[in-house]
Order: sequence, then C-alpha cells, then structure tokens
Amino acid sequence: EERQDSARRAEGRAARKKRRALGHVPLESCTGPQEKVLVRVATKGVVRLFNAVAKAQELREAAEARGEKRRDVAKLSRSSFLSELKKVSP
Repeated sequence: EERQDSARRAEGRAARKKRRALGHVPLESCTGPQEKVLVRVATKGVVRLFNAVAKAQELREAAEARGEKRRDVAKLSRSSFLSELKKVSP
C-alpha cells in the first residue's frame, strides 16, 4: 500500500513538473550576450518598481495611522514613489 502511495505521488510530481515545463524556453539557450544584458536591466527595473510600490504603501499606511487626510497622503505617496523610482541604484 505504501509503495502504491509513493508511486502515485511520484506520478503526480512528474505530471506537475511536465506542466510547469510546458512551453518554457531556457534563458541560456535562446539569448546572446546583448539580450542577457537587457534581461538583467529589465529585472533590476522590475525589482526597483516593486520595492518602490512596497515603500509607498508603507508610507501611506503610516500616514493614515497618524490621521492625515487622504488627499495629503496621496501627494506624499506620489512624490515619494517617484523619487524612489528615480534613485540611482548601486
């Protein structure tokens, strides 16, 4: 009985792995050196965007907790969000 369970689990894992890999093209096999640079730049940009969004949300929540008006919070969030995006990354 345990062998059947482990066999079923193994089949399930194999099926999930096959579904995940369906249509996936490995990065190294399809890109040249210039495209790898572009992928790296795009990844850094997405990370910066997500970090800026998270920081803006934290600032908004903190301002709302202090009881600031909604309009003032929006201005604060907009300016801090844009300044966060414009920062030069190391």
